[in-house]
Formats: sequence, structure tokens, C-alpha cells
Amino acid sequence: MSVAKLDPSEPMSKLIGVVEKHSKSLSEERSQFLTKAAESIVRLQQIRGQVNLLFVCTHNSRRSHFSDFWTQVAMSCYGAENVSSSSCGTETTECNPRTIASLQRVGFDVSSDGKKQNPHYKIPFGGREITLFSKAFGAPGLPTSDVVAMMCCNDAEENCPIIPGAEHRVSLHYKDPKSSDGTDAEAATYDARSLQIASEMFFLVRHIAKSV
Repeated sequence: MSVAKLDPSEPMSKLIGVVEKHSKSLSEERSQFLTKAAESIVRLQQIRGQVNLLFVCTHNSRRSHFSDFWTQVAMSCYGAENVSSSSCGTETTECNPRTIASLQRVGFDVSSDGKKQNPHYKIPFGGREITLFSKAFGAPGLPTSDVVAMMCCNDAEENCPIIPGAEHRVSLHYKDPKSSDGTDAEAATYDARSLQIASEMFFLVRHIAKSV
């Protein structure tokens, strides 16, 4: 998907407008894939009354945090009810500072608890406070039932044949922006991946909100 650079000088409403615009111009293949995923999530929500989206990546450092964050932003925008979002990995590392820097570049206000290892980042949006930090399976606060495992990378997919509490799994498989770390393309790569994920999560959540 072709992605545009988001302008941090624009107000937040403009940023959300850009994301929403991109969410309505996904490829036919990706639109169909995400529509089927949304339909599965809605069916589970109708049966159980609640569904918990759990974004899974190996280190819970980049793609899974982008996915969780943008899903919660989309939930605030579209009013999706009885759906929660969280993230985890096969091991605990940290929410990569480059992930946070990308969100700051487009205007989000981020605060940190200042811990040197695995700091907790808090980002207010739409009346909620979104908290990002790395955690592995079984961490306190993660859902243990009515889970839809949203697999953000194929490594996690291959290494996690069983996701605790998962009723369904969705293979999102985003390309890791880590490949650009330390290069001149670093910021642009992270921003592009963030916008790609944001657009797809807006598409997904909008479909869920319309169906419940």
C-alpha cells in the first residue's frame, strides 16, 4: 500500500482524517481479508458478549504496539463496544523507543515512567489513557478468555501454536521496521509502518462497530 507522510503540524483531527482516508483505500485483497477477520470477531462477540483482541509479536516491541495503539484509537473514534485491545510477545523486551518516536512525530503526547528497563509509556486519546510496555504471555492484566489472537509477525505465528484463551487467530503479518534501524530511512520506515497498521485497524474496527 502506498502511504503518505503525516504532518505533525496539523491538528489531531487532521491526522485522524488522513488515517481514515487511507483506511478506505486498501487493496481489494487486504480489504477482503480484514472484512473476514472483522466478521469472525463480531460472531465471537455476539456469542460471548465480549471479545479481547490480543496483538502478538515475538518481542512485543514494534508492530504489536502499533497495532494495539491504533486499535484503541479507532475504538475511541468509532465507539466499538465490548471489545478490548492489548498486546504481548513470546518474550519481554521493551516498547522500542523508535515506535514511540514515530507516534510523537505525528503529534501524540507521550509520557514515560522513566524506568531504564521496559518503561511504561502513557498516551492520552479520546478520554482513555493508552499504556504501552512489553509483556509476555501470562502477564497480569492480559485476557485469558474470549481472545482473538492477532498475529503481527510470522515468527510469533510459528513459535506460538497455542495462544492461551484464543478462540480464533488472525494472521496480519506486518513487515518489521527493525530492518531500517540506524539508517537514514529509519524514521520514514517506522512512520510508514505505523500508517499502514493504523489504516488497517481503522478499517477493522469500523467494520466491527457497524456490525455490533
